[in-house]
Amino acid sequence: SNLMPDKWICSYNPDRRHNTCSAAEEDWGNLEQGYEFVYSKYNLGSLVWCKMQGYPWWPGMIDNDPLTRTFYYKHANSQLPDKYHVTFFGIQATRAWIGKKIH
Repeated sequence: SNLMPDKWICSYNPDRRHNTCSAAEEDWGNLEQGYEFVYSKYNLGSLVWCKMQGYPWWPGMIDNDPLTRTFYYKHANSQLPDKYHVTFFGIQATRAWIGKKIH
């Protein structure tokens, strides 16, 4: 028998701290000083397809930028990355910061 209902809604959660859909899934308010939590769709090493103007969709990998030593860029007040650093596959490796056109 299936223990989970076919349709799950937040109020089914027996934990009162998390049984509303507006409740945070995790409490990230107690991170050590100098650290921050970022909701990232991609991780370091993720394989992706990207589109740059004037080029076809091309495969690549999320990789650290050699100058910034990070793989995402975000605005200071945001928890969501605006761009990811991608190393494209090919005979000669090329790199770029890619925004929305990434899958």
